[in-house]
Amino acid sequence: MIIAIIVKFSQGDIMVNLFSVFGAGPGVVGTFKIVQCIRYRKPLKKAMDLLDVMMSEVDELVMEPIVRKGMERCWIAFVLCLFFGSCISIHWLSRPLLILLFYGERTRIIDTWPVFNDNWFQWSLTFVFQASNVCFCGHTFYIFDNVYFCISESLLCQLKVLKYRLTHLKLDGSVGSNAALEICIKQHTQVLKVCDLLKFSSEGVIMFQCINTVIMLCTGIFILTLVEHINFNVLLNLGEITLVIIIILFFYCWYSNEIAFQCSELATYAYMMDWTEGTSDQKKKLLNMMTMPMQPVIFGGIVEMNLNTFINVLKTAFSYYNFLVAANAGGDHGK
Repeated sequence: MIIAIIVKFSQGDIMVNLFSVFGAGPGVVGTFKIVQCIRYRKPLKKAMDLLDVMMSEVDELVMEPIVRKGMERCWIAFVLCLFFGSCISIHWLSRPLLILLFYGERTRIIDTWPVFNDNWFQWSLTFVFQASNVCFCGHTFYIFDNVYFCISESLLCQLKVLKYRLTHLKLDGSVGSNAALEICIKQHTQVLKVCDLLKFSSEGVIMFQCINTVIMLCTGIFILTLVEHINFNVLLNLGEITLVIIIILFFYCWYSNEIAFQCSELATYAYMMDWTEGTSDQKKKLLNMMTMPMQPVIFGGIVEMNLNTFINVLKTAFSYYNFLVAANAGGDHGK
């Protein structure tokens, strides 16, 4: 696809080939994400192992509904990613077959180089080759997203459990209260460790996701609004990809924002518990626990991920869209 884009740009101007750039975006993102999954497989596995340990240590009966709801949300995130990823792949695979069935025209799934479309053998060979790659990229596109969302849901579940334990903990100097405090401190440390592992593993993907969203969103809007004679197939592809990348970026921002907010709230929950009757040693441990959330949990590395980031990315995409409009207008005046 990249070679095809280079060849097309050598044969025409940028405005003619914007759809090729737009169509190549998901494949590039999917390839990058699967590389990141392989590259950071150890920290991601360590994060999931820590979550499994924390989940096995939640033995209070009253917290079972919280745990069950958290696991249900994880399954919902997984099923939705699988469903929409499969639907997109099936749509891209079925499009050439439907065009062939109703119009008798041989078309390709995606534009690649070299062009093998002159006879039925070349078309069939091209379709099989591209279909396997589209299926691969279509599912790798959301694998890292799925891992990130499910780990985030498990983290939010553990934060709810920790808040419940802190709210119902009463320090009175007894052995039972001291053991309960140690459990809270241990769980808090494990939660922050998982946050660090998730941040370390996702920095590159999040930054690439933001850049790709800006490029594809402004390009897609430009094609929809200014390119003449756009057919229904192209319109459907543009709307489909644009909607998916916006939803994925929103959930990255929402989960990152929610985890950071819930972690910052732990100090307040720890302070609001009944600690006045505790021993000096218990108060020191509680104070150390309260100071740990003072260093904010920030996802995304140089791109801080929160709901404001989502708005800023949309604003940036609109700014680049205006640039493309101005460049197109300048080209028309030059002619």
